[in-house]
Amino acid sequence: MTFSCAEYWWPDLQLLLYQHCKGTEDESLAETMINGDTDKAQIKAKHILIDSYAAIIKEFFQLRVDNWMETIGKDIFNINHYYLRFKFAED
Repeated sequence: MTFSCAEYWWPDLQLLLYQHCKGTEDESLAETMINGDTDKAQIKAKHILIDSYAAIIKEFFQLRVDNWMETIGKDIFNINHYYLRFKFAED
């Protein structure tokens, strides 16, 4: 199975990034990501933060996939073994 993080469209991930950046040098960038004047400014801020905090993105997505595998994957699809491989899409 292939899953997509589609990190630009996960509001809870944006909130996690925003909370992580509070009190850091990236706080204003996180503010722009959430409350930017234009969509273009918000998307640009997201790109920068996602590149800067790839480990947070990976962990967030891995926890979601693990949860899916432990519930739906095992119970409905009878999956017993799996591995994860991450590939970040280029812009």
